[in-house]
Amino acid sequence: MDDPARPPRRLADEIAGIGGGRDVTRGWVDAAHWLQPQDSVLLRRGGGSYELYEDLLRDDRVHATLEQRRRAVVAREWEVRPGGSMRRDRVAAEFLREQLVNVGWDGVTDRMLYGLHYGYSIAEAIYARDGDRVVLAGLRPRNRRRFVFGADQRPRLLTAESPMGEELPPGKFWCWSTGGDNVDDPYGRGLAHQLYWLVWFKRNQMSFWLSHLEHFGSPTPLAKYPRSQSASKQALVRTLEAIRANGVVAVPDDVAVELLAVAGGDVDYAAFTAAMDRAISTVVLGQTMTIDDGSSRSQAEVHLEVRDEIVEADAYLVDDSFSRQVGAWLTRWNFPGAAPPVVARIMETPSRQEGRARRDKLIADLGHRPTAEYVQEAYGVPVEGGDAGGGGDGAEMAERDAAAADAARDALGPLVDGWWRALRSALGESRSLAAFGAALAADAVDAEAVAETLAAALAAEWLRGMSDAADEAGESDMALAEGDGRLPFDERIEFFRAKLSLPTRTWTDIWQDQHDVAFVVAGAARDALLSDLRGAVDAAVADGETLRQFRTRFDRIVAKHGWSYNGGRDWRTRVIYETNLATSYAAGRWRQLREVADRRPFWRYRHSPASVEPREKHVAWDGLILRHDDPWWRVHYPPNGWGCKCWVESMSRREVERAGGAGEAPPTNWRRERVGSGASARVVDVADGVDAGFAHAPGRAAQLGQAVRQRLIASLRQPPAVAAAGVRDMLSRPRPAAALREEWRRWRRNHAAGDAIVVGALLPQVVAALARIRGDAPPASVSVSARDWSHASRAGKDPRLDDADWDRLTEVLASPAAVLYERAEDAILYVFEPAARGGLGKAFVRVGARRKTSRPGRTPRRRMEASNWLRSAGYVQPGNLREARYEVLWGAVPEGD
Repeated sequence: MDDPARPPRRLADEIAGIGGGRDVTRGWVDAAHWLQPQDSVLLRRGGGSYELYEDLLRDDRVHATLEQRRRAVVAREWEVRPGGSMRRDRVAAEFLREQLVNVGWDGVTDRMLYGLHYGYSIAEAIYARDGDRVVLAGLRPRNRRRFVFGADQRPRLLTAESPMGEELPPGKFWCWSTGGDNVDDPYGRGLAHQLYWLVWFKRNQMSFWLSHLEHFGSPTPLAKYPRSQSASKQALVRTLEAIRANGVVAVPDDVAVELLAVAGGDVDYAAFTAAMDRAISTVVLGQTMTIDDGSSRSQAEVHLEVRDEIVEADAYLVDDSFSRQVGAWLTRWNFPGAAPPVVARIMETPSRQEGRARRDKLIADLGHRPTAEYVQEAYGVPVEGGDAGGGGDGAEMAERDAAAADAARDALGPLVDGWWRALRSALGESRSLAAFGAALAADAVDAEAVAETLAAALAAEWLRGMSDAADEAGESDMALAEGDGRLPFDERIEFFRAKLSLPTRTWTDIWQDQHDVAFVVAGAARDALLSDLRGAVDAAVADGETLRQFRTRFDRIVAKHGWSYNGGRDWRTRVIYETNLATSYAAGRWRQLREVADRRPFWRYRHSPASVEPREKHVAWDGLILRHDDPWWRVHYPPNGWGCKCWVESMSRREVERAGGAGEAPPTNWRRERVGSGASARVVDVADGVDAGFAHAPGRAAQLGQAVRQRLIASLRQPPAVAAAGVRDMLSRPRPAAALREEWRRWRRNHAAGDAIVVGALLPQVVAALARIRGDAPPASVSVSARDWSHASRAGKDPRLDDADWDRLTEVLASPAAVLYERAEDAILYVFEPAARGGLGKAFVRVGARRKTSRPGRTPRRRMEASNWLRSAGYVQPGNLREARYEVLWGAVPEGD
């Protein structure tokens, strides 16, 4: 065609549609009629009814080959991949994965793959409401004989009341077609179109074969009799028929009977059947050797690759059509603006890759390092610079240490600068050394703030920099939480679910940042009641349930437990609901904002226009821009009171410049107040503009514990000696040690099957001793898996540990009385003095074992991990630990009997 000078005006119009008689290959079609299939075999031999093709499935070869093709798809693992890099994209993908698990995705896929045979498949989506979400309650493939397609190519349902097809609602039916060479026929053209004549010939040649056997498979009886006895001919014919039927007959001695063997020619009906079967296999599978015997291994491998390519195409056909239809509909309804997730089957064959990996490891153990080019080509893993085997550990560690030092310097910079200014001011104003000393004693320097920031920097930035956690996450940026305060996101959910449930009498029992690690409802003192209330709040935090839905749950819980609470029902439910949503949202935002602080280091306070009764101070702070590490945020990070809806947004340096630059923190004025009543009353410091109990940043107290846990997990991938020394240094400080203790206590009371937690590390002296004894150094980390915890917490031959000693486990591992080695078990015993009883305590740890566990994160994955795993613990007498089977690696067993 000639290239037009300008684009046509009707670019968006469909010109070659099939309606209104524009398709000359078929009869008149308008909106009132439905389309006939264009499959000539189906129309001429079956009158357009798919009953014709259903009959083909009775053929043994058709059934077997189609079964193989379907099962090959369903046998593959499947996954749901986010459609984009935003956080809402990942949340949408996880939501869709849960829906597919609930409806039995493999079974649905297997039934929908029958569309390969017929040309198309159709399934009905059954939806339900779960809070504010539309969920998939069922996905039911339907009989295609019940449907036709209209001129708009949308399916219609044939019913007795609507013989021309009942119109179906949009977003309800999932349909796909295959095999057609154009898009004008929504029925497609399935394998049955090619299989029909092969099966027809195969079946009809069977009747010829039976006729052949009747005529040529057995001899023909011949009777000879004298011509004078022709009158007895009919009697002789009956005699011959008796010979064929019974094989035995009696005749007069003057009648001669013979059997004539008739040659039927060289007719091989078995070969014809085999040829038809091979043709059927070729049509369905694209080859023959995965169902017939092959002549060589190389040929069989080629045929297997052909089949795998077809299977991959089948999987894509089902998965892609579902993703574009039902998957996209659910995403649009539940997560507006999110990119629809992608459902996909994992088609790689891990066995070959694992074999290659084992071979490469053996070669690497001999000292031959693979090149970066080989690793990239063999495994598809990008490798930057140098040999894949490493060799640059020292330089890499030095680079990480430098980055860690820079991170700590950035965190401490403003505080140290303020410290230095205060020192200079005090020195300039003092006329004597004594006066200068008095100025320092008067808290001219905020030493506590410096120490606190330094501890956090060492435990979080330096230790995180030593780890590969960022690489494991597989993403270089993070999408911040968006939308209203009810929108769930990972950091928000993790913050809430990491809390311990603590019974309380009044709201002052737990104060300020203690709420970061404890879930409480004032007056809920019974564990069962608190557990149910926590479940109701969790539904609001994790699933975005509304206040109305929360009140419905609340009413059922109150009726169930007979709880008599203070205050009116509407007021009490609103306080519980809004406070937990606001603080969990703020804590999740705090974590997100801190993680992108290197790129967006400034925060801006925003007052919400939705506030019914705006607070004067909050309105004054609106638009205030400060660095993220300014101490002002520790007190004024929102929410700053009951019902406060203020929030914080991050800003880059360029955005701050455009906004006129950063400001200065307003002065914080404190006053003393008495809160609570009776025995629960306490006197506290309250900042102006901040309600009592809100003068802290939600989530900040939990950050150190998360950083410590992250560093311990990272120790799995560090050289044992380096990891042991780093962890020991970290846990020698009170704040990281206390944070790890709280993490262990929370995990012990609230963990899922398959979870694991790192609770400490081997002492550096123990690592060195084990390396000498065993010939290699074990991993540095000491872990507890959910399975091992179930075993360790049960009573055994030794008395089980008291809760007080279980809570001290991290302290025991960091500072035991002795560490013993048991060669026969390849295990170590941590020996410690119990908190409140005689004798000694022991913790039995298996060295260098492997467990299949999942680590906490955005997308937890189960995998095999090598660590030193706690297996059991209990109490023992000192004399039992002096047996010859134990070898002291560190310390000394305390004296005693």
